[in-house]
Amino acid sequence: MSKRRSPKDDSLIGNIIKHRVRRGPILKIIRDQIFMAATEIYNPTDFESKLMNDIENAERFAMIVSPFLNLKKVKRFVSELESRLSKKSDRESDNKEKLKYRVKIIVVTKDPDELKSIGMGRGKKRVEYHKKCIEVLESAGIDVKTFPKERKLHFKAAIIDGRIIYVGSINYLSITTEEVTPEDYMLRFESEALVAEVVDTVFGWNAYSDWIKP
Repeated sequence: MSKRRSPKDDSLIGNIIKHRVRRGPILKIIRDQIFMAATEIYNPTDFESKLMNDIENAERFAMIVSPFLNLKKVKRFVSELESRLSKKSDRESDNKEKLKYRVKIIVVTKDPDELKSIGMGRGKKRVEYHKKCIEVLESAGIDVKTFPKERKLHFKAAIIDGRIIYVGSINYLSITTEEVTPEDYMLRFESEALVAEVVDTVFGWNAYSDWIKP
């Protein structure tokens, strides 16, 4: 269920605004779209439902930014995609069908090597686990992009068709809610201007344009 935005939530977007202000005057249309566009806040359970609906209705692409990965959640995500977006390939051979999706699905996550230094001596196991999750995603036809380990990816987001964006504290592909629902949230905006600001600030246009191209 969505709820009203709090001052704490505004500060998340405020940091992006401050970054733009430091670089030059912010356009009024950007400010208006960010703060006056319909904004919704979701807990982990409601976020998953809303996000999957947005992905199902996507026309070009859906990009999930999840620094960490959980194998159980990754498999559930793949299963959801298969039931909502998969279609049979026009080319069939040996009675096998290659899975395709109606739109391009991209997952941006940490470089596995970044995890070597995390986990009190469990770094190697974390690296192999992360690689396994990536393999599952790629084998399901999902385009996985790893963020340069020097950048230490911590940002969490989802972008749909360059016009819908979720930002917040939920690692979508590592969070499971079967036993415990964390006190995390995601904000949903319908704003091409905000998508542009996030891309410019976090990813860079060269990388983003390469990731989303058909």
